[in-house]
Amino acid sequence: MTDISQILRISSKTQEYEDANLSSRIVSALERAKLTTNDILTYDITEIVRRTQLSIIEVRTLVDDIAKATAPALDETADVVLANMRWLSTGEQDLDVLLGGGIPCGYITEIVGDRKV
Repeated sequence: MTDISQILRISSKTQEYEDANLSSRIVSALERAKLTTNDILTYDITEIVRRTQLSIIEVRTLVDDIAKATAPALDETADVVLANMRWLSTGEQDLDVLLGGGIPCGYITEIVGDRKV
């Protein structure tokens, strides 16, 4: 059994696959192609179709359901997330204000602009 079928069975968002027990044809195609959840989420759909010989509709549905099953829950509002964020000061109060409090910790931030000599 592939990790894909385990993920889809666990997710309550994928009742259709749970009821259909991920048709044996789809499971067999995924196992023959040795595709993992990561592969399904990162490969181009046409590449998955080529490797599995499944229809593009089946692959699109599979990709959408896996994406939904693995997406983090969005229980928090943006205000709650912002209130819990930590900020790194730039040392320039005006710049910190423009950035909404400084540079957010735990994120990749790129600051670009004209070079000043």
